[in-house]
Amino acid sequence: MSAPQSTPARARPHPTQREHSVPWFWPFAAAIEMGNAGLQRYLDNLKFVTEAKTITLPPPPAWASANRVRLDLDTMVLRDFSRVEGDRLARRS
Repeated sequence: MSAPQSTPARARPHPTQREHSVPWFWPFAAAIEMGNAGLQRYLDNLKFVTEAKTITLPPPPAWASANRVRLDLDTMVLRDFSRVEGDRLARRS
């Protein structure tokens, strides 16, 4: 006896989730499966957009030391990390 030969992946029929035993229901079953495939594609694209947003606009960093924003420009944010005494900045001697 020889081992059963496997069919190449591209020659295998597409697995269906609905029974197609009645020919009158084939168009309906095909429409349902195309709708499900379209929904799955849409959900995959939403995951991609979420990941792309996270990569492009990462969350702001959590600073280890106290600071305050001194100058906020479009291209950069200048922060002041010096110690604050009351309302004035501490001067180093």
